[in-house]
Amino acid sequence: TKAMLPDNVKDGEAWSGPIKKIVSPLSDKILKSNKDVIKDIATGKVESCDTYYPVLCLDGIEDYKHCASKCDTDVGEEVGVDCGRVGLITCDKDSGECPGFFQNGASLHDDYISGGVCLVLSLFLLFVCLMA
Repeated sequence: TKAMLPDNVKDGEAWSGPIKKIVSPLSDKILKSNKDVIKDIATGKVESCDTYYPVLCLDGIEDYKHCASKCDTDVGEEVGVDCGRVGLITCDKDSGECPGFFQNGASLHDDYISGGVCLVLSLFLLFVCLMA
């Protein structure tokens, strides 16, 4: 990996490799995890994942603005009226798009199934690549 590192990167400095730059945008089109769920449960802000369900997109439009934008509780914004709600699978803030396995109205069980399908597909593709 030292040969792949640019000269201006120092020891211990964060660096994103070329494989990550290629694979990350592609994987974000298929499935993007909501890291806020993990943080909120770990810090005790919420007790379970059930707080994030059902997934709710304003006006039925599946994009970041209508599904995953945060509510400003200080102003009195309300989920379902002023902002949407996403579960374990979220939309991409940079592109504004939702991944292929995102569903408006999804339940926790639906997101579990989507994650399982992605896991099986990725293991299959890994196996195919190793066999080739």
